[in-house]
This record gives sequence, C-alpha cells and structure tokens, in this order.
Amino acid sequence: HTTTLYTCLNTYFSPCRMDEWICSKCKKNGGSKILRMINTPTTLIVTLNRFAVNQFGIACKNNESIHYPEYLDMTPYIYTGSSSDTSDDDSIDSGHYRLNSVVCQIGSLNGGHYYSYARHLNNQWFSFNDQQVMPVDISEVLNDNNNAYILFYTR
Repeated sequence: HTTTLYTCLNTYFSPCRMDEWICSKCKKNGGSKILRMINTPTTLIVTLNRFAVNQFGIACKNNESIHYPEYLDMTPYIYTGSSSDTSDDDSIDSGHYRLNSVVCQIGSLNGGHYYSYARHLNNQWFSFNDQQVMPVDISEVLNDNNNAYILFYTR
C-alpha cells in the first residue's frame, strides 16, 4: 500500500474527538478539536515518523514508503477565519511550497547512516553522502521515499 505525504498531513490535521472535554458554558461533554496553521513559515520542516513498535513491543524503524511531492500545497491546513484573528499581515500568505532538501537515514534505530539531498540556487539537485557530493536528478530525490526522514520545503 502507498502512503503519501498528503495522507499523513490529512491524518495529522483531521478532527480529533475529545470525549472527556466538558463545555464550561453549556456543560455538555464531548467535542472535537482540529489543528490549523495560522502563520505559515518561510521554511516548512516535516519530520516523518519512522518509529514503530512491533508485535513484541520492541521499537523498530518504520521503512514504509512515503511519497512526497516536489511542490506541496498546505492551503487546506491553513486557518481561514477572520483576518482580525491573526497577528499580522504576513499570516495571510501562500501555503505553496517547493522541496528544498531531504535528510535520509538507512539502517535501524540502533545505528545507521545519514545522507541528504539539497537543491542549489540554480535548481540543480545534489546528493551529499559523507565526502561524496554528486549531482542528481529530482526523480532520484523523489524516489528515495523509504529512507526519507526530514523534508525541508520553502515558500
């Protein structure tokens, strides 16, 4: 089965039922909360949860493939209430981002190796692996979705 970054974001930003909550005004219990971004950052850092607990209760690395896009639209997750609810004019900004770098990890929770990809100002992508720096195509960056750990997007 294929998981996308949008699937992860939809889960993270979905309404959460709060059965224990009691309204201070009407005294009814239950409700839901939903997370939304008020201000979008210039650089959006997404950490993928690569930790899992197996059937024996032992922590292990989650190597599930998570497909992430070069261009990310965060507008569905931005609070769209009254502009008077926001702190400044910068908060009403674009939720459109472009992938700028990716940190990857191969191995297990107990040990492994980190490497990264980064986009140069001229839009050429590079792989950084110890002392080796090599130009790569964006398709290689987007296809390394079993090892991606941290995604950096910029507006």
